[in-house]
Parts: sequence; C-alpha cells; structure tokens
Amino acid sequence: QCFERGIEISSKNGAQLVEASSLTHLARVLVGLARYAEAEKLLWSADKLLTELRYGPDKAHEIYIMQQQSICYDLLQQIMVSQYRYREGLEMAERMRANTHMDRLQDKMRANFNVKTTADHMFSLARSCQSVLVIYSTILRFDWNVDKGEAEALEQLCIWVMPTEGEIKFVLIEVTKEHNQETLEAIVDNLRTALCVDTDTERRGTGKPISNGIIADTPEYAWRHPLQQLYDFLIYPISDFLTVNAGLDFAPHRKVTFVPHGYLHLVPWAALMDNDGKFLVENFNIQVLPSVQILAMCQLNATKLESGGTSSKKLVVVSGSAERHDDLPYPFEDPVADEGSAIADGIGCTLVEGTRDDILAGMKNSRLVHVAAEVLAEYCVGCTWGGFMAQDGVVSSKDVEVMDLSSELVVAPCCNHSKRALLRGGDGIIDMCRAFTCCGTPTVIYSIWSTPHQSTARLLLNFYQRLRKNPDKAICLSQAQREAATTDPYGPASWASLYAFGIATL
Repeated sequence: QCFERGIEISSKNGAQLVEASSLTHLARVLVGLARYAEAEKLLWSADKLLTELRYGPDKAHEIYIMQQQSICYDLLQQIMVSQYRYREGLEMAERMRANTHMDRLQDKMRANFNVKTTADHMFSLARSCQSVLVIYSTILRFDWNVDKGEAEALEQLCIWVMPTEGEIKFVLIEVTKEHNQETLEAIVDNLRTALCVDTDTERRGTGKPISNGIIADTPEYAWRHPLQQLYDFLIYPISDFLTVNAGLDFAPHRKVTFVPHGYLHLVPWAALMDNDGKFLVENFNIQVLPSVQILAMCQLNATKLESGGTSSKKLVVVSGSAERHDDLPYPFEDPVADEGSAIADGIGCTLVEGTRDDILAGMKNSRLVHVAAEVLAEYCVGCTWGGFMAQDGVVSSKDVEVMDLSSELVVAPCCNHSKRALLRGGDGIIDMCRAFTCCGTPTVIYSIWSTPHQSTARLLLNFYQRLRKNPDKAICLSQAQREAATTDPYGPASWASLYAFGIATL
C-alpha cells in the first residue's frame, strides 16, 4: 500500500523518477509473491519512464537512473525465466548488460543500431564471428524460509548456448538450493587468492596480507580445486552443447565466445579445469565479450577498416609513466623488467612515451597499438571508468573514446579487474576496451589481472609471431596460451589472464 500510494502521489506531481523507483520496488515485492503478470506490467511502465529520463536533457541523476533500469531488466529476466520464457529472458539479460554504461560508445550504438537486441539479431552476430556464444547471467532470488522465519537469498545461474546454426539451449542451475553453494562469487574470490592475483584494494579490510603484486606459485597447486569447481558450474552443464556445436574433436579453428555477467568477468575462462586436469583452452579457442550487442559495433569498425581504413604499417608500443602516483589506485608494480621495451624490440616497432598529448598523438594512424602502461580499473571520470598513466597524469577512457584511431588491433595486457569497481557498477578494463571500440578498433586484447612483465612479453611475442601467419587474433592468442600452459612453471597465473574482445579477424 505504501508503494501504491507513492506511485499515485508522484504521478500526480510529475515526479517521474520517484514514480519509476516506486514501481520497481513494488514489482520486486510482487515477484517475491510469484504475481508475475502484475509485476511485469509495472516494470514495463517503470522502464518507459526511466528511458525518457535517461535520454532527456536533465543529467543530474543519470547514474541512479541507469542502476534503476538495470534492476528493471534483472527483475524482468527473473519473471521470464520463472515462466519458461527463456528466449525473452535472454533478451532481457542482454538489455541489462547493454544498459550498464553511459559512455560515447552507447550513444554511437543508439545512433547506428536498435539497442533492444533480439535473439534473432544475436544469432546473426554469432554467425558473423563464426563462434558459439555462451551467455551467462546470475539471478539473486529471495524466498521465504518457513523454518527460519526469514527471507533467504538464493543464487541461480542462467546459461544460454547460442550456436551459429540451430536452436538456443538453456540451462538453469540452482547454485544455492541444489549445490549448497552460497554464491559462485566465493569460489572466484578463493581462486584469485590461490593464484595470488587479487589486488591490494581487494585485500584491504579483509585481514589478508597486502600483496606486492608479484605472482608466485602456491603450495600443492591450491588453484586447481577452485578452477575445477568453476568448471563444474560454468562448463560441465553445457559441455555436450559445446562439443556438438563446435565439433566433437579438437580443431584449430574451433571457437567459443563467453559473455559473462557481474563478477564472472573475473573468471579465467582459458584455465578452467576438468576432472582430468585439462585446461579449457586445450579444447577450444576462446573469446570474451561484455555483451553480445558490442559485436555489432566491432563488425562495423572492421567493415570501415576494410573499405577505407588506414594503410599505415605503423606499430606502436605505449609505455606509461615510471613514477608511482600514490593518490591513484595503481594495482601493480613490477620493477624487474620493462615490458614496453621488450615488446618494441621483439616486433620492431615504435616505443611511445611521455605526456598525455604525446601518447595520444603517437597512437594515431597506427595499425597496431600495444599499451604496456598499467590500466587503472578504479580510475573514474563521470560515468566512465579506466585510464593509464602518462608522465603528466592519466590518459582516461574519455580521452581515448574521442580519438579517430582506426587500428586493427589494440593490446592492453597490463590490467587488473577490480571487484570493488564491478560492485560499484563499473570497471576500467571493460570501459577501456569500449573506449578503443568507440574510436574505431574492431579487436582489443585485454587482461583480467596483471602478471610479471617478463611472462607477458614472452606470451605476447609468441602471439605476434603467430599473427603474421594467421589473421584470427583469438585463435593466435589461444595457441600461445596452450603452449604456455605446458611450459610455464607459474601455472595459469602467468598465462590465463589474456582475452580477445571483438571481431577476431577482418
């Protein structure tokens, strides 16, 4: 009754934001009571109001509006999954991902495409990248526990497998109810701790010792168990679908594209391990995307490059500032080796360093850009996250997205996903990739944690050598990772963090 009264008053007074928020809260209550038809009607009304506000002239509350709209799509997804409307649930999951950003790329996509992506459109994108799409979404549902007399949170994992041909396959996993696992997030945290790759900011306040950023192997391969746990949840339930659609026997071209949600962005997909101790990258070539919709923009970038892109053969390595700025969230520091110099010498290209203006000017009209500077996941300008150090400050995602870069490939291996930033609604790694996509790049290779620079340089030199013979970036990267998996003494911490993002081949 309180919410209904609030809706009535705010509607009379023209307070659209308050009305939309009240509609969303009332719908959440109705979803908990399984009154799905009523809840769905309220949520579509809230979505209409929030869309008008989000793209209206007043930008005072745009972050709150974006968050409320994401909640709307999350609840709509729950309703549709509960009613076995799995195809519509997939579309809601994709809308939820696409609406978590307020950047220039989002504006460009609204200008060029229908941002309300349908399952048929996703099928066409899967065919264009010649890859099976595996889309994940986590749902937190609240059920009343009669014995305890309180509501308890139950996590569900939704998985859609979208082949290039055939029907969409859907799997629902009751993470809490059937597997007695409170949340998959705990397994991801345990894995990052076992691999010694969680950042200093993640460790502060947890009672764990502060890491100095150097990866070291842990006794008795403690990372094996969480990798196998994640494989059992994320891959095993769909393993038959993957092998049927991608091919029963391993083939050099067999490719799978994962689209994670929330903290699943922290999962090292290439290193997920089956019960036989075999890494996933040994069976598949792997790509990772923040949303299916972004493939459309990457495809448009690739088409522009093919038709009239830069003919330059200029290859650039961007090296960041050597100084430590204590007032910025700088997650990793390795004094042992200079990755930028190693890569520049190894592939014979220009090393660009200096001020922000020097770096931005040096990247223009380059066929390949390798950013050896550390990407700052928690650096934020407005609604846009991410940046990397120059001698006179930070080159932010905002600076990058307004460039006319026209590069075939950008490689940013010195990244570290921030769980804290993900929980706050953004992450500089994803936003930096989006910024390079916005300025015309069809393919970005990025990292989900920082590794010793010697390991990064060794792996990427192998990748660049393979790229001269094969134009598919995802396959070349996966081949380099397969080789590293058999030779690197550090285990997956030193090779499993890198992923291809976008259209892998022009």
